[in-house]
Amino acid sequence: MLLAIVAVVAGCASAPSQPQSTPDTVPETTSDLSALLAQAGAATPARGSQLYLDAAWQYFELGDLEAAQSTAALVDNSFLSGADITRRQLLAAEFAIARGDSAEADRLLADLVLTADTQPSTAARVCAIAGDFICAANRLIDSAAGDPAKNNLIWRYLGLAPGLSVASQSEQLAGDKRGWWQLKLAVLQSRSIAERQQAVAFWRRSWPEHPAARLVPDDLQAALSAPSSVRHLGLLLPLSGPLAGAGEAVRDGVVAGYLREQTDSQVRVSFYDTQSAPLPILYEQALSDGVDFLIGPLRKELVAQFSELNPQLPVLALNYLDQSAPAAQTLTQLGLAIEDEATSITRTLEATGINSLLVFHNYEDWSLRARRQLSENWSGRLTVQPFTDIRTITEAVGNAMDVEASQNRHDELNKILREELEFLPRARQDIQAIVALVDNVEANALVPALQFHFADQLPVYASSQVVRGARRTQLTELSGFKVSELPWYLNNDRLFLEMQQPFALTGNRFSALYALGADALRIAMLLNTLQRDNTTVMLGSTGALALHSDGRFHRELSWAVIRNGQITPAEPARVQAGD
Repeated sequence: MLLAIVAVVAGCASAPSQPQSTPDTVPETTSDLSALLAQAGAATPARGSQLYLDAAWQYFELGDLEAAQSTAALVDNSFLSGADITRRQLLAAEFAIARGDSAEADRLLADLVLTADTQPSTAARVCAIAGDFICAANRLIDSAAGDPAKNNLIWRYLGLAPGLSVASQSEQLAGDKRGWWQLKLAVLQSRSIAERQQAVAFWRRSWPEHPAARLVPDDLQAALSAPSSVRHLGLLLPLSGPLAGAGEAVRDGVVAGYLREQTDSQVRVSFYDTQSAPLPILYEQALSDGVDFLIGPLRKELVAQFSELNPQLPVLALNYLDQSAPAAQTLTQLGLAIEDEATSITRTLEATGINSLLVFHNYEDWSLRARRQLSENWSGRLTVQPFTDIRTITEAVGNAMDVEASQNRHDELNKILREELEFLPRARQDIQAIVALVDNVEANALVPALQFHFADQLPVYASSQVVRGARRTQLTELSGFKVSELPWYLNNDRLFLEMQQPFALTGNRFSALYALGADALRIAMLLNTLQRDNTTVMLGSTGALALHSDGRFHRELSWAVIRNGQITPAEPARVQAGD
């Protein structure tokens, strides 16, 4: 079959050196600084403090942090006034940034008056070391004041910001900040090089005086001109046997993505049924056919087997190796791992200030894996409560909420006092939120159990399994649940809307695999332009996708809330990137 494919290019790569706040002059040699220190030592206390401050700044600019700190200690702050007080406090903030203390740096900066070329730039780095790249980008844009010299670092911060936050930032902000976020959104939403070039050209016509229009960031310029290296794409999928339905869904997602994007007709696509022959034979056949990029396999054990073959061709596997298993150099991995949902839940809870959590889980493999991932990432207080089946959920909730202990204390008092006391059992008060790693049937049993044990006022965060296959009447019982979900279902994904009727995606148990195929096609054509630096590369159907140093694509999922039996998109919480 001859099909055409389109390349999508990411906009961000390695970060340039970050700007520092500087004094008016920078010495060329340390001998100049020795003379300055000697001058400070011989001057009056007031003048000496100013000169010591100058020297401290210059040591800092030269990268000698120890000398900068020891020199700053010689400054008598009582002799400083006006701009020198600001410069001393700003230097103290830089020291806090250097040791990774963003809270102290933020405190020092809080009382300073914003200036165009110093404080916001420092404040941007405070946000960056805290992992808040939305804040870092916006503060650095303020600092740049239209100067294109900082464009590369602004673009870097934009790339590290959570991908699903880009649209809301582009709507909420004004001025240069709005222009930057709209440019990033245009890049993330584009599905081909041609579409991306058109989107950026349209943006530049809309923002002709914008700093990024006058000087396009280096990484974006490279991404716009990078050619695709794929001319013959091969798909290794189960197209017969018990997994044929899953393989066909991925295949149809690839084909539908091609039809949607009208990709380059010079690119060939070949299909190889992993049920028809051993994987080494299929790989040799793909080499003989001239395939230069492979998507698949889908089964986890075949991904491990393929990695052991050490393939010469670049490969996008559609499942993940075990964490301990070494990956072939040419192998990257994309999948629908439940671990990504657990990570999204953790980040959202932390972003909302929750630090005490109760987790309910069953003994299904996916639930155990999600619980393990959440436990490894969670830094706050954690109570984990398993249950064996829906008949034990009420008991599990009672144990977790410590209601039985409250009842036991009442019974003990009755015995001691020999009279019946008026009593209302109380649940523990230290839990701030609940995470439900359960399916839909179990979620519906969980709701009355929470009510019975006085925990129904706690917010509930859940994985997507609570809505899979659920009827509207079942969802009605889960009103208020917050659910991590694929953008495929929530964000008016163009491909989903076009495929929904012909492929009966609503209620289709393979629906997510169509999204996986669509994303695999997009990634295949841009993989040679990406760096493994955790920079968001595209707003895909399975999530906002970022390639990490381990060769795995990690997904940032969308959020939904259940209201009146319907799943509606929810505004994502501001989360940290780069974990």
